[in-house]
Amino acid sequence: MTAAEDYNQSTESTALLSANIHNRNPNTSTTSGQQEASQALNPAQSQQQQSTVDDDSGRDEEKPIGMWSGIGIVFNQLIGSGIFSTPALIVLYCGTPMMGMVLWILGGLISISGGMAFVELGLLYPTNGGMMTYLAKAYPRPAHLLAFIFAWTIILFVRPASIAASSIVFADYMLYAVAGGENMENKNPWVYNNKDVISRGIAVIGTIGITALNWWSVKWSLRMSNLITASKIGLLFIVSFTGILVLVGYVTPPAGDEGNGWSRGFEGSSTNLRDYALALNKVFWAYEGWSSLHYVAGEMKKPERNLPMSIGFGISGVSVLYLLANIAFFSVVPIKDAISSGEILGAKFTNAIFGPIGGEIVLPMFISFFVLSTNIIYIYSGSYLITSAHEMGLADWAVSLAPNHVVTRKFSLLLLCSIAIGLLVLLPQGNLFNLLVDMIQYPMWFFYGFTALGCIILERRKKKKNSNGDIDDEAQAFSGGRRRRSSNTSAAGAGTSSSLPVDYLLPESSASSRPPFRTSRLGVILFSATCFFLAMLQFWPPDEKNDKDNKHSPYPFYLVPVLGLTFFAMTTIPWYFSMYRTL
Repeated sequence: MTAAEDYNQSTESTALLSANIHNRNPNTSTTSGQQEASQALNPAQSQQQQSTVDDDSGRDEEKPIGMWSGIGIVFNQLIGSGIFSTPALIVLYCGTPMMGMVLWILGGLISISGGMAFVELGLLYPTNGGMMTYLAKAYPRPAHLLAFIFAWTIILFVRPASIAASSIVFADYMLYAVAGGENMENKNPWVYNNKDVISRGIAVIGTIGITALNWWSVKWSLRMSNLITASKIGLLFIVSFTGILVLVGYVTPPAGDEGNGWSRGFEGSSTNLRDYALALNKVFWAYEGWSSLHYVAGEMKKPERNLPMSIGFGISGVSVLYLLANIAFFSVVPIKDAISSGEILGAKFTNAIFGPIGGEIVLPMFISFFVLSTNIIYIYSGSYLITSAHEMGLADWAVSLAPNHVVTRKFSLLLLCSIAIGLLVLLPQGNLFNLLVDMIQYPMWFFYGFTALGCIILERRKKKKNSNGDIDDEAQAFSGGRRRRSSNTSAAGAGTSSSLPVDYLLPESSASSRPPFRTSRLGVILFSATCFFLAMLQFWPPDEKNDKDNKHSPYPFYLVPVLGLTFFAMTTIPWYFSMYRTL
């Protein structure tokens, strides 16, 4: 098969997906309220088209975001519930705080590599859709299967599970604050004995409350999120500063191996590869957010220079704060208590430092609301993802569920809330937070790896096309395929059109012949290889002599990867009927 023939087939597949968009109902386009909220949440994403005009007019100086502002945005997007909920679980799996520090450093480096790959794609194709767009661009055959699976996985599981996981952490910290803290077992034995059920109930209430807030006013919910985020970052700085005081000797941690465990070094670290895969799942939950940093490109001055620097310095700065926080946590809280605390290590730390009132009640309650505030963004951006996926032709099922067959923001909010509550109520008893994070991260390893490899695939495809002189033919094949698809589907969608632009589906030749930023190909390969390797390690059996899975979770070790792959396989059924059969 020649390069031209190979590309024509890919372009035909892209044209078919484009035709799906042009046959959307106009009522499913983004509402004015959604556009207003999008501007409040991320002005860069909502004004990318205008930003492109500004670039062409040479008015880059009018853009508001410089390198330092970009670093601030990185801090805002990365610092969420993870640092307050995962450090104890990471040490549980890797065995020692020292090895945990190594994993935090490794997580920061891997996040920087992945962030740079996403910056290249974001600058090359600055359109809405994010990973859905990149997967559709890089893997158009067969019939945009990867983009379809990604859309369904994000909408039906990953985003609702993220909401449920944050709600569980909110509930655990709230219970700690109001039900007795360290003495819960003695002060409130009934609450202690039914903690799992009560925690899930509080999580459901929190999920409903945040959904209602988004329903009532997206603008005010985002304002509240910004305010709480600033307070959350301030608290992390306080915790990190405590870590510095420990390092310089102003705070004396418990002495000996029975205290904090630092004196052991790496002695006692796990030798099982699966333990490290599970620990890194928790690390990357704390770093979650780097994959969407490219959205600031549209409003950034000289993004080809400032955006990579913002990501590099921003993730590095967050990594330093995370390391200092871990030093503080495991220097103040005895190692056995830290590991047994699970996701409420932050509450045990504040209790030890600030006493029974401020540390046991006030600060844990604040942390609980800090964690819950992350759901404001999860729920809002998730509702936008559903609308975008439907308009891209990747979630037609949403129309059949929506009232009057119109996919609105409020319908998307209810859908996400319902699925999240279903996960909170129906999943079996056990460490629900641990299970949810693993189930979230497992499918994302594949999507991260394939998306990053898209940098290399798209570059090689463009070089091959240019060397064969296929550019004009490709554009003609694209437009011709789109016309054919439109004529074939006009009977089903007569009189309908969509206001959504389809620039994200244009052939690569329509993009700049030279990418504005090119990340290291070695970094892309190492990042993708790490993602796929960690996904495969989920099948590695645990150490029977030191089975941390059974100590901390009643679920079989193979449950998460089996469920993930089963879900992938099940999504091919609707893909076949809604995408493949239309070829």
